[in-house]
Amino acid sequence: MTGIVGGVAGSGGGGVPDPGGVPVPDFAAYVRGLLALPRRQMGMEVAWFDRCGGSGLRADAVEGAPLGREAGFASCAPGSLPRWALVSGRPFLVRDARVDRRTAARAVAASCGAVSCAGVPVVCPGGVPVGLVGCASGQAAPWLGARSLSCLRLVAQMIADCVWAMGAGGRLRVECWQRVSALLDAGGPEIVFQPVYALPGGRLQGAEALARFPVGSGGPGRWFADARLAGLEVELELAAVRNALGSMSRFPAPLVLAVNASPAAVASSRLGDLLAAVPLERLVVEVTEHERVLDYPALLCALGSLRARGLRTAVDDYGAGYAGPAHMLRLRPDFVKMDCSLTAPLGVDVAYLEMARALVRFLEKVGGEVVAEGVETAQQVRYLAAAGVRLMQGFYLAGPGPLPLPPVSARFARR
Repeated sequence: MTGIVGGVAGSGGGGVPDPGGVPVPDFAAYVRGLLALPRRQMGMEVAWFDRCGGSGLRADAVEGAPLGREAGFASCAPGSLPRWALVSGRPFLVRDARVDRRTAARAVAASCGAVSCAGVPVVCPGGVPVGLVGCASGQAAPWLGARSLSCLRLVAQMIADCVWAMGAGGRLRVECWQRVSALLDAGGPEIVFQPVYALPGGRLQGAEALARFPVGSGGPGRWFADARLAGLEVELELAAVRNALGSMSRFPAPLVLAVNASPAAVASSRLGDLLAAVPLERLVVEVTEHERVLDYPALLCALGSLRARGLRTAVDDYGAGYAGPAHMLRLRPDFVKMDCSLTAPLGVDVAYLEMARALVRFLEKVGGEVVAEGVETAQQVRYLAAAGVRLMQGFYLAGPGPLPLPPVSARFARR
């Protein structure tokens, strides 16, 4: 950080915390220090951060020669580059406004005397635009390109983090922490179980443990997003695993219980501690993958020690997010849970049927098995059976509920 903001980052005392945790004396000075980086790296005369306000942009911080820019509102009129950038969420770059055919580019030269300029929107978490970071020069800058914009994006993200932490974002983090902490202190979340049935006959093979939250407080997606924001995501995951394991004694052998855990939770030593006294041959850990795995060696090491004790693993939501072929090949799971986005089109698009067949054949060769998620219709059951899929779960067969679970799916019991 010191190399970017110079003396500002090293200043003591209170004030605005920067994203790296170093206190800075005031926001404008902090931002001016950040702006020095793109101005120098891009060879421009001035760099600025304009904050959204009213119907325009207010110049919050300027670093370098003013170049016609004064305190007050910058141009954000319809058709201007700043307005276009804020509405579209995209950057702009003008190497020479005198020869640029875009009307908006020529307007830059007329408004503040700039011949070359570039700008990037400053967007806080949740997609809210809060301003614009830009650079300009009274001379042409034919060298500007993708690397220039990447430098501006870096600074824009650091400013966005700071703005967000200072305002509603900081309050939201505190509120999320309090909400999730209260749930954890109360022994939550509650756990329900969705059965997994096998063809032919629809006999119960096991169940997936699913977290549930107080009525009217939002679904699992919101709660885990709030926990992530508050830095309590692993805490919430481990609480759900702990509560699910409390029901293991009510799972008659040889039924298998599946629990969900993110790569971060798996890699933590705390998951291993939770599983120390559990018969792992009757447990499956479904590795959720909503964000890119940053440390595969740590994840594989943690899984390896648990698998040596009999644990089986699954790749959850295969075909969605980052749970694709490369992820599957690195983890080599015992089960691959085919996402509902791949199950739903079965019977409508033959390509999905062929893909399911190929996945079944591949896993047969490497010692794995497909579990189809999101089975909602009898037609999907027929097509999955035709593809060679044996294990299925979904509301058509049985929804999540308390123990004990039906030993045979009602859909098959009626036959």
